[in-house]
Parts: sequence; structure tokens; C-alpha cells
Amino acid sequence: MVKYIQEHFGEGLTLATLAGEFKMSESYISRLIKKRTGKGFGEHLMEVRIQKAQEYLRTTNNSIEAIAERVGYPDYFYFTKVYKKATGISPAAYRRQL
Repeated sequence: MVKYIQEHFGEGLTLATLAGEFKMSESYISRLIKKRTGKGFGEHLMEVRIQKAQEYLRTTNNSIEAIAERVGYPDYFYFTKVYKKATGISPAAYRRQL
């Protein structure tokens, strides 16, 4: 399940999506993810997305808006807010530091 999240982080993943994919209840999936990662589903998904965003910021010249969409945040402004909350700096500032 954690591997599935790693492979499909850019899609509109939800607990309901995983429940349908793995034929398990949302609460059971939530418990499994928490046990495996130490984080809830939403927090784990956000962490995966931010890590991938940082990778794309380092290794591509794609716009921040394009990277936001690629990692599963179609709203650029929301992505910037989540990114800054998670890392302490904006995606643009992270890229400038490189």
C-alpha cells in the first residue's frame, strides 16, 4: 500500500481510492499506513508529494506550477502553502538556494 502511494502520489489519491483498489475498509487502510509509516494517510501522502516536488525542483527546469500539478496539487497557491508549511520555505526559495 505504501508502495502504491509512492507510485500514484500525483493522482487524486484518497482513502476511498485505496479502499477500492485493495478491497479493504478505509479505517483498516488508515491503521495499516499509520503502523507502517508512523503517520496518518494525509500526512504521509503530503510528505511523499513534498519530497517528490523537491526532487523535481532540483532536477528539472519545469515551472513550479507544473511541478505542483505533477505531484498532485492542481491549485498552485495551495501547493505553495502546503510546501512552505512542510519545509519552512517556499518552493521558489528552495529552488533559488540550489
